[in-house]
Amino acid sequence: KAADQGWNPAIARLGDAYRDGTLGLPRDDAEALRHYRRAAEAGYAPAFAALALAAEQGRGQDPDPAAALALWRKAAHKGLALAQTRIGDAARLGQLGMVQDDVEALLWYRLAVAQDDAAAETDLGWALEHGRGVERDEAAAMWWYRRAASRGGIDAQANLGTAFWYGRLGQ
Repeated sequence: KAADQGWNPAIARLGDAYRDGTLGLPRDDAEALRHYRRAAEAGYAPAFAALALAAEQGRGQDPDPAAALALWRKAAHKGLALAQTRIGDAARLGQLGMVQDDVEALLWYRLAVAQDDAAAETDLGWALEHGRGVERDEAAAMWWYRRAASRGGIDAQANLGTAFWYGRLGQ
């Protein structure tokens, strides 16, 4: 009913249900994309992210890295931390047609960190630990790992555990 009334979170959630075959709905990528597009047309950032992931993975369509990047950018410019972190990852790794660029990756991570995104905090910690795009700073890396780990960031927890195990990062 909420989707029928145009509530974008419900429209996108129906897309999720068709994508995953949940809520008693069949798994149907085409129907999922239809719902995501409807919510995206209204400017709903998570719908852009869902469309980006579908384009990246080739769900319901051929994989299209360029289209995926454009959709991730739309979501990121609307302030979606998940999208900002994904673009940072693409820049760091040279994915989705991006040239590998650690400095650009850090710019995107910092946008997501400003929204308390644990994944971006972990990525920022990793960049500081390894001196990628920024001067190496193990104490700062440890601080970001601790912050992300305390909020459930599993990659940060693993990085923190590894640092403790090997006595690195100012330990």
